[in-house]
Amino acid sequence: MRALNVTPHVTRNTTTTKKGRRSSIDGRTTRHKSYAASQKFRKRIEEAFGWLKTV
Repeated sequence: MRALNVTPHVTRNTTTTKKGRRSSIDGRTTRHKSYAASQKFRKRIEEAFGWLKTV
């Protein structure tokens, strides 16, 4: 992604899972205001999909 000059806006997984997986998103990505804004927007979208699935 960095070679293409694209900032990934995926959720950062900071805890190690049972299988030992962690995300490779580091502080270079998460320090920007646009990342925080993207995560807030993503949360709203996920809530809407969750609500639709229950209905």
